Amino acid sequence: KIIDDGLLAKCTGTDLDYAFILGQQIYSQDKQTIRFKIGQCKSPYNIFFGCISFQMIENENKIHYYSPLTVGWFGCNEIYQHGAVNYNYKIHGYKSDEIASNDIVQLTFDCSQRQIELFHERTNKRHTLSVNTDEAPLPWKLLLVLNRHNDYVRILP
Repeated sequence: KIIDDGLLAKCTGTDLDYAFILGQQIYSQDKQTIRFKIGQCKSPYNIFFGCISFQMIENENKIHYYSPLTVGWFGCNEIYQHGAVNYNYKIHGYKSDEIASNDIVQLTFDCSQRQIELFHERTNKRHTLSVNTDEAPLPWKLLLVLNRHNDYVRILP
């Protein structure tokens, strides 16, 4: 459910009833950052932040975080890159259990460098994922996935 003039996304379904939220902005050049406040997230943390190629949007029934056109971070220390998942935080350094309710994260779309970055403000940790533009061509859109009842995320100014 999208409320508050499009600035708040809330999961109103049951747990594990995935809610896919696409951003309105299209990212095709330069570097742009969105700040989010995790208003509520049940433990363990299980929210996906990432990008999806705009090509995928044409068929909204097939939007998935594990698509070859998607790159991002999920719960359970998962990173997704073009349909492949990696759970090994010792390799990629992303530990989703460090993220909690009321935390602020920044998602940066760096189209020039062909990468996205997740920055966790409280821990001061930065995670970067390369985007293969042969598999996920520009332009990109924000993909946010909520799957726990009443979890919500707010876009900050």
